[in-house]
Amino acid sequence: MTPRQKNRLTLLVIIGIFVAFILAGRLINVANLPKTNKGHLIVPHIPIDRLQLTHDGTPFDSQEVRHWSVMYIAGDGCPAACKNALFYQMQRTRLALGEEGRRLQLLVVANADNPELTRFFHDKLTNTLLLNGSAPWMDAALKPALAGASAAGHVFLVSPDGMIFMWYDSHADQDGTIQESSHIYQDVKTTL
Repeated sequence: MTPRQKNRLTLLVIIGIFVAFILAGRLINVANLPKTNKGHLIVPHIPIDRLQLTHDGTPFDSQEVRHWSVMYIAGDGCPAACKNALFYQMQRTRLALGEEGRRLQLLVVANADNPELTRFFHDKLTNTLLLNGSAPWMDAALKPALAGASAAGHVFLVSPDGMIFMWYDSHADQDGTIQESSHIYQDVKTTL
């Protein structure tokens, strides 16, 4: 084989490799690949600043988020699904993480005066921050990611830069709560 033929063969092999990768990329359906996250991914991520939250009357924005966070948005009152989300899906998840749990911030957002939530918050939750927010602002920011559902009654993961990137349902029944708690634990453990 002459040097010219070797050069052409080398060029064809290099081009062939690129063409093979392009064809393989077109044939593989990314949607069918296995995913590791258990929650519902929010794309594009939503900045926590859009919720216009406050803590003790001062704005709570992305600058206040210093850790990975699990955030629950409460509705009116605090029915069984609310209590399950706060205690099992958040508090117990942090405890199950052991030493890594110190890197997880828990946020609870109340959209109005909510004596039932406040009482449960003070009786059962430790190292959790209670925030205030307006339901219309939270819904306007989060409804597109929730397929039109209200933001109240959902658990969200928030990155240290203040981006809300995943959500989970809360459940009134124990089986649903345990399964969702397991999902949150797995996603948070992977994230940390």
